[in-house]
Amino acid sequence: MGMLAAFAVYVSVPLIEQRLPDELGLAHLARELAAGIAVGAALLSAMMGVPLVTGVYAMSGPTAAAPWQALTGSLEGTGEELIFRGAIFRLLCALGV
Repeated sequence: MGMLAAFAVYVSVPLIEQRLPDELGLAHLARELAAGIAVGAALLSAMMGVPLVTGVYAMSGPTAAAPWQALTGSLEGTGEELIFRGAIFRLLCALGV
């Protein structure tokens, strides 16, 4: 629900900035999605690979947590990034701050 609310705020760009949010268009969706997934996978692999290779982190057996529980923290972070970078930063840039 938080993601939908943040998306609704971002879609209100035409009312606030008097422009269309062309970054949400479908024209570049496949290319940008693929690039984002590739860069995200590389960063996550490096973030977990370096401690694993250096021996700081050790993988252990399976956990009892449901697979979707790992996503809850990232969804909260995504909503926060969308609000701060997508809305507030753009408004500050529009004001010339």
